[in-house]
Amino acid sequence: MNKDIFISECKKVNNTRKHKATHSFGIYDFFKDYRKNKPKDPRYNIEEKQYSYIINSINSGISDLLSIGISVTMPCNFGTFEVRKHEVKPKIDNNGKLKINAPVDWEATFNLWYEDEEAKQKKTLVRTNEKFIYRIKWNKKESNIINIKFFKFKTSRPLKLSLKDNIEKNILKEAYLIHPNYGI
Repeated sequence: MNKDIFISECKKVNNTRKHKATHSFGIYDFFKDYRKNKPKDPRYNIEEKQYSYIINSINSGISDLLSIGISVTMPCNFGTFEVRKHEVKPKIDNNGKLKINAPVDWEATFNLWYEDEEAKQKKTLVRTNEKFIYRIKWNKKESNIINIKFFKFKTSRPLKLSLKDNIEKNILKEAYLIHPNYGI
């Protein structure tokens, strides 16, 4: 069997991914609210295309700052988005099993499974050899928004890939080290 076909079968990829956010508001939902509550001054009335351009440019600016490790403080006491890192350390859990918090190196894992059938049957994973794991976190501690526990922040895939590239190129500035006992 061809290696590419084997990997696509392991990934269970038959066609392109279709991402859909559910139970969430998007740019068009915000624009409908803006259109319903238009400002009285006609100078501030904009079209949907302009509205989405403004929102997308602000979001890309925020993601550019986060991908190089600069914290972004949101207006109106909405909190801060920060790049955090924590050390990769193996641990032994209560059942006596070894737990490794390093991410899986899927390319190396699929190569191992292609060469060794027994490793595929046991679902043996190859972990990356990284010292730190980086994540983008929303620090809500300074926020005084009511019902903030119902808000959610999920990092987009392009932002994660941009952060990964900047870590590999040593472009990332400094990130907060999360202490294992006091992590946020």
